[in-house]
Amino acid sequence: MGGAKWAYVNNKCFGMYMRGEIGLQRQHFWYDGPYNLGGTYDLSEVKVAVQLSPIGIEGGIKNLHLFVEIGYGMEGIFNAGLSYRFGK
Repeated sequence: MGGAKWAYVNNKCFGMYMRGEIGLQRQHFWYDGPYNLGGTYDLSEVKVAVQLSPIGIEGGIKNLHLFVEIGYGMEGIFNAGLSYRFGK
């Protein structure tokens, strides 16, 4: 997914931001079970995938940061992790 990130606060040790992404997602469903009277069920779809995270907080030392995001979309409601910034 491609997107954009806009920073409310951005310095070396702390940041607050919002993020949005949009892209395409391919879903494939297949079912062949004992209760299916019509045979197998096979469906493939391409849908629009969206992630909106209006609140993101990150903090750390030098290039290593922890982040927490609250949002809605394909990546879920709550995301947290570790990020590393390459370069300066």
